[in-house]
Amino acid sequence: MKFLLGVLLMAVALPATAADTVWSAVFEKARPAVPVIRSKGGVCSGALISPTEILTARHCVFDLRPITVQWLENDKVVTQQTATISRWDKDNDIAILTLDAPAKATPLKFANLASIKVGQECATIGHPFGTKLDFDTNLNSDMLFNFTKGMVTKINSDKNFLTDMSVSPGNSGGAVLNDQGEIIGVVSAKYVRKAAGSIGRMIHPAKLAMLKDQPSRTFTSLDAKASIDLNVKETFVNLHHNGKEIKDNALALDLSIWMRDRFLVGVERSVSSSKEDIEYRGLALAYRWYFETSNFLPFYAGVGYKRLTFKEYNERNFAMIYLSGMGFNIEAGMSPQDSSETFLSVGISIF
Repeated sequence: MKFLLGVLLMAVALPATAADTVWSAVFEKARPAVPVIRSKGGVCSGALISPTEILTARHCVFDLRPITVQWLENDKVVTQQTATISRWDKDNDIAILTLDAPAKATPLKFANLASIKVGQECATIGHPFGTKLDFDTNLNSDMLFNFTKGMVTKINSDKNFLTDMSVSPGNSGGAVLNDQGEIIGVVSAKYVRKAAGSIGRMIHPAKLAMLKDQPSRTFTSLDAKASIDLNVKETFVNLHHNGKEIKDNALALDLSIWMRDRFLVGVERSVSSSKEDIEYRGLALAYRWYFETSNFLPFYAGVGYKRLTFKEYNERNFAMIYLSGMGFNIEAGMSPQDSSETFLSVGISIF
């Protein structure tokens, strides 16, 4: 028993190996150059590759969505910048963002991109499940700067390679690093199947080199204070007109503009989808909050006002509640003048 205890104490006291020291140094060197990338409330990772450029995954950013780059110290946001997409490859899921001002961190360097081999050790720093309640600055510090290490397990083509690193939502866009802290790839996706292990798909270095050497393209996103949604809705209405109760439904197209992702101005237009030939146009004003559930599924909830002007039944005003997440949205409203007059909209976001 004493012998076993002595062995355990010796094991605990053993110093870090040279390999551990190397990877610790990689982490400390790279961490300041790994910001949080946000577009429409989601969280991704990125890597500073020049004073004004961020490398990330293309699916992390949207053409007409505001893009925010947040720099952290002690897991708290200390600097926040806006960015625009300047170079991108949608097919290979990579993008380079241009910052509105130079960043203070030291940029990461690219490795010899022809040197990647199966069995090579690699690592990434990311922010898996990093969102927490308030989408502006409040982050889940337990998940920020998560450092995971593995090896290159397969090279599929000049488009991507596989690793056994642990990656999760929020790691997307993070740089894959070699033991010198140099960039050899970008985290793109994770294979999720029953009984699957840690299999991540990374963008191949050859694609990074091609993108890095592209000339910058002009793409103007909306102002950082605004975003846009385009939704298709099926709306069910319950109205009263000339002593008659009308229950009907209509298919609507809804264009919503969100200011700072909180204040909505929306317009919509419907066409009849049932026998009563209900058609309407609508105007909505709303305020919403961002939430995240315990299983990491983010959603928005809001309250507001909606005015629907019907083809034959004049104008109706409604107090409205709003819920959306994962591309789906639900609205429900009741008339302050007549609580029996209601509407319910169920829709999907197509942009």
